[in-house]
Amino acid sequence: MSVLTAAAIRAELPPLLRLSWPIVGAQLAFMAIGVTDTILAGHLSARDLAAVAVGANLWMLFFVGFMGICMAMSPMVAQLIGQGRDRDRHARPADLRDDRDSARDAPRRPPRRRRRRRRGAETLEAAG
Repeated sequence: MSVLTAAAIRAELPPLLRLSWPIVGAQLAFMAIGVTDTILAGHLSARDLAAVAVGANLWMLFFVGFMGICMAMSPMVAQLIGQGRDRDRHARPADLRDDRDSARDAPRRPPRRRRRRRRGAETLEAAG
């Protein structure tokens, strides 16, 4: 377990701030958009303000959902880069791969033949 000292915090703070300022700026801008929408809709009517509130909540639902997907992708990409597999063609999604490569690498199987079942005389008599 590491102990946080004042010297360790002073050493880690500048790199942390350099890495975090884009995220902080994006969050502040996102909040400013919501505040601006509320101010502008509040000048029109209560109904418009309610519509903006419902729309903002729906938008937040999708935003948080996709933010979770993006946050889940970060460690996976970091692991691929750390393993040196960032240039590996098998690490890329299938839609980025050349179709000819995937068709050439796919194993070829002979087509399956269907067997036709013939009804016996007893089934034909029972049905008729």
